[in-house]
Amino acid sequence: MNQFDKWAQMFGESSASTPNAEMLMAGLRSIAEDVDPESIDVSSFEVHDDINRDFWNQEEDRLDPEIREKLLAIAKDFYDSLEVGEAQFSDITFTGSLAALNYSKFSDVDLHILVDSLTLTTRQSLSENTSTP
Repeated sequence: MNQFDKWAQMFGESSASTPNAEMLMAGLRSIAEDVDPESIDVSSFEVHDDINRDFWNQEEDRLDPEIREKLLAIAKDFYDSLEVGEAQFSDITFTGSLAALNYSKFSDVDLHILVDSLTLTTRQSLSENTSTP
């Protein structure tokens, strides 16, 4: 199931229609109505005074070299699976809570692969290829 179908299923629309702001807001309101704010445990989410030293343990707060190499390999392998012709990525960035002070025990790694869309040789949208569950 592609990402659009998941959204359409979540918001009660068929994949034949195009989601718009009104539909998305109505769906989000219905989710918000179903969740009791008092039932959400946010105790693990806090702003730390220092970055996560399991990742950023080098001089000048640089990323651990072994972790860096593994993340680059994962990103390159993923990019190679996209079948985007000869287009090359211009950068891979580490973002999200593990790259900031708001990490928690639930944090995961967020990698962004930056591509100049003008270099793509295929007419297929990258967003169609990059949806991950």
